[in-house]
Amino acid sequence: MTYAPALSGEVGCGGSGSELPPAYDEAFAADGGARPHYMALLEAVRSAGPAALRSRLDASSAAAGLSFSADRFRLDPLPRLLEAAEWELLARAAAQRATALNLFLSDAYGERRIVEAGIVPERVITGAEHYEPAMRGVEVAPGGWATMVGLDLVRDPAGAFQILEDNARSPSGISFASAARKALGELGLPGEPQGDPEEAFATLSEALRAAAPVGIGEPAVALLSEGPESAAFFEHELIATRLGIPIVTPGDLTEARGRLRGRVGAERREIDVLYRRTDGERLTGPDGSPTELGRLLIEPLRRGNLACVNAFGSGVADDKLTHAYVDEAIRFYLGEDPVIGSVPTFDLGDPDR
Repeated sequence: MTYAPALSGEVGCGGSGSELPPAYDEAFAADGGARPHYMALLEAVRSAGPAALRSRLDASSAAAGLSFSADRFRLDPLPRLLEAAEWELLARAAAQRATALNLFLSDAYGERRIVEAGIVPERVITGAEHYEPAMRGVEVAPGGWATMVGLDLVRDPAGAFQILEDNARSPSGISFASAARKALGELGLPGEPQGDPEEAFATLSEALRAAAPVGIGEPAVALLSEGPESAAFFEHELIATRLGIPIVTPGDLTEARGRLRGRVGAERREIDVLYRRTDGERLTGPDGSPTELGRLLIEPLRRGNLACVNAFGSGVADDKLTHAYVDEAIRFYLGEDPVIGSVPTFDLGDPDR
């Protein structure tokens, strides 16, 4: 089995009560007894004292500078346990869904075969809040539309996993997962952690370099952030340090002759890959004209001199209306049933759905 740090409710759980509908409890069965794989952990937490474990976790979080926005990042002293079969199921589901979402985005900004097939209405794409018309026809490396995808999970009352939300625009989490795993590991609780969050940094580094424009041997990569005011700046700094790449803000960028440059210290450096961790930046405004950032990036993107990860426009895949069609998109692009299905979601613009 493995444990997943309880960070901010990525995997839902709950108890049952007279005023609440039935819900699946991660640790306890319907008869009130502990689930077998939780017994040793619950006893260890009881023996150590939840308050004492909480105090130790808070101290570790503070020492690591673990924060989100202006708030200290709180960790749950009772880790969530996943059995090996569940872990394998989640891994397969994540890989399948990320593949399908990338194919959907490539199609949405390309031929729109899924629209022609009558599966997804065109308004779902063009009406999405983060649809970027300037990206239509821009060459994006395979898998580069949403190089990193974050999935929010819940369980139904019977305990089966469902996908509550897809995050394909600017997902965060690897730094928080790494710090949480380290802090929880220091508590000495039972369980055998599977997978190493530290490996995510190497995987991300490889993915960023693989997204580079064609013909670039060793690409220059930079992380685009709003700076210290960003809620996830702790993660931005940690990723930049671990990957050995600079952090730039929109104000650090300039464009000349279709190439993007960023100010790093006293230098101006060309940028081949921009790891985008800004939240609200757009290439085009509501009237379709380029934004200040769009005036810097659109030409390098169109000329194939710049790659953005995740690509601008990838927010179409995490639009709440798109969520109603992701299971069908998996079947359309991959010819497979979803490993884990979506929470039932309805398109209120379609009376038949």
